[in-house]
Amino acid sequence: MRDRSIQVKSKTAAFYYPRALPVLLVSVVFFSCAGSRGMVRRNTSDILKDKTAIPPAIDRVVELVGSDSEKIRKYFVTDEQGLISVRADIWEGDAEFEVRYDLEGPEDSKNQADRESLRVEFSVEDKQTGETREGSFLWPLREDAAGLLLAFDDDFRPAWEEHFDTLDAYGARVTYFVQGELSDFCFRALNRGHDIGYHTIHHLNLPKVSEEEFYQETTSGIGAFRHAGIPLKTFAYPFGLSEPWMREALAGTFAIQRGFGATFRVYTTEAVREGYIVARSIDNILFKEEEAFEAVITGMFRTLKFIGGERVLPVTTHDISDTAQWGIKPRRLEYLLETARSLKLKFYRYSDFVRDL
Repeated sequence: MRDRSIQVKSKTAAFYYPRALPVLLVSVVFFSCAGSRGMVRRNTSDILKDKTAIPPAIDRVVELVGSDSEKIRKYFVTDEQGLISVRADIWEGDAEFEVRYDLEGPEDSKNQADRESLRVEFSVEDKQTGETREGSFLWPLREDAAGLLLAFDDDFRPAWEEHFDTLDAYGARVTYFVQGELSDFCFRALNRGHDIGYHTIHHLNLPKVSEEEFYQETTSGIGAFRHAGIPLKTFAYPFGLSEPWMREALAGTFAIQRGFGATFRVYTTEAVREGYIVARSIDNILFKEEEAFEAVITGMFRTLKFIGGERVLPVTTHDISDTAQWGIKPRRLEYLLETARSLKLKFYRYSDFVRDL
């Protein structure tokens, strides 16, 4: 088409040449003048100016982080003192940058249960040059799948039942890993929407007992529960201690088995369903001061929510008491529940993740 149009224009111009020449000359002059006014002439200096106008790589990363882009893959690290920090690694061109987030937020918003967002401060560092930038953004708190697996272990049934109403007030559903025999408490807990798991008969240190005693402690007592209509598909090891052969031996009896420790761990919902997780202790013995407890709870819960995705944090305690070392004070329990609610975290029961055996 292009060649044909050129040929047509050439033929027409040649045919009208004697009369058309003055008109053509005037037209050329007119359009040349118009072009010199309307067109932007670009020279080398303009191009260089445009190049220098492009923001440096570190500033582009700051802008990306400030938008809280979903493209950023966040992760957390825990130091020797157990303090948690959220980070991200970002490549921009040939440069690599480390992002560090501060989730503490302003002091005046810590106890605002109705807040809809939280200010997050961050720093961006060029790993090669050490150059650093800082910024902040408002992090909106939205409903998503992030949540807690809150559990109580052993045999503190009167204290547990005393706080049913507290759990109800926050819409919390929990799992009680009961030790010993079937009791009416189990039915009352189920009627309130909670869950029942198993915690052996006598709470022995299982790696220290014989294989025969191991099976006696872990499986011989579950028949009464199941006959009464309580599935009992989840199991918590006493003291959190187990060996690989034990977990393999119980895999056909319990869909989910749980350990116990003092380390912050989060799991995807799929990882929970795979059958073995370790819960973080929130017992009084680990926290001498209220401030220390609140800092750990706030840090863990905000980290869980901020890193995003279908992630779950298992936390466990025992008694509910102001004096018990292995338990949680009532006011600490309420702080935990309030913090979870303010961050719009879900409360899961272990049975919510049980697959058919």
